[in-house]
Amino acid sequence: MTELHHIGIISNTNDLEKLWIDILGFKKDYDFIIPSGISDELFEVKAQIPVQVIRKEELMIELFLIESINSAVPNINHLCLLSDNPQKIAELSKESGFKVIIPKQGHPVFIKDNSGNMFEIKQRQ
Repeated sequence: MTELHHIGIISNTNDLEKLWIDILGFKKDYDFIIPSGISDELFEVKAQIPVQVIRKEELMIELFLIESINSAVPNINHLCLLSDNPQKIAELSKESGFKVIIPKQGHPVFIKDNSGNMFEIKQRQ
């Protein structure tokens, strides 16, 4: 059997509070720091990386809190979340200054945070 344990993505402290906690409703679980030697070995990042682990129901996400990212490669990776009210999340996200993309057919909603991560928000069935 294969099951999702956690997802690790890059974020920043501002997005942690505004998007993850306030809008999407995650709760902080615990935090830790990846020492620079290990972060260099694993991710080729020559600095320590603070990580905030957040949870919502069965979903656990490790947010690598890196405040600035330079990348020439377009980010097409995304995380898909189910919601009872995707339009409300879109409204709250837009009001908070996040880029919201709604296709012509009106769904699903995509949100892009300030770290370049993309989230697809689908209606829960």
